Amino acid sequence: MKQFYLAEITTKDKLVHQGIFYRPTNSSGRAILWVHGLSGTFDGDIAIHEAFANVCEKEGWGYAAFHNRGRNLIAGIRKLDGTPPKGYSY
Repeated sequence: MKQFYLAEITTKDKLVHQGIFYRPTNSSGRAILWVHGLSGTFDGDIAIHEAFANVCEKEGWGYAAFHNRGRNLIAGIRKLDGTPPKGYSY
């Protein structure tokens, strides 16, 4: 298993996003940044990050994945209220 470092980035408007970074043994000074979908998170499937890190290692590239502004904003939260036919709303 590759060693990932926990990291944070801060946007110009002071939002802090957590993520991970992989540093290759022999760096070429390049990196790939994983940008997840609108309602996703970077920490959903470590196997994907492991696969990318393995390919990046061969090229000497770093690899990073961070949360972004869309993290969990689209995902609804169920609210039990008994009024709709299903018994809950979002």
